Amino acid sequence: MVLLKNIVQPALVLVGLLSLGYGAPIVPEAVLTTAIPVMPIVIVLAVQYHVLEARASSALFLSVIGSMFTMGVFIALTH
Repeated sequence: MVLLKNIVQPALVLVGLLSLGYGAPIVPEAVLTTAIPVMPIVIVLAVQYHVLEARASSALFLSVIGSMFTMGVFIALTH
């Protein structure tokens, strides 16, 4: 799940926008917006409905740690 959110989703947006011919202000903003880590609301909903609380918190943790590296890579790719 974390690999999909941090790597695959921004990569698909990057490739898709570049193949459609979009340029400078749109591509970096869209790619970096999709590379943002998982939102904490996932944990709130998991706890509220008692569904996979540990998995949701692990996903948030791994997403934030992974984003430190992947955000840098996508910043370099879009500039």
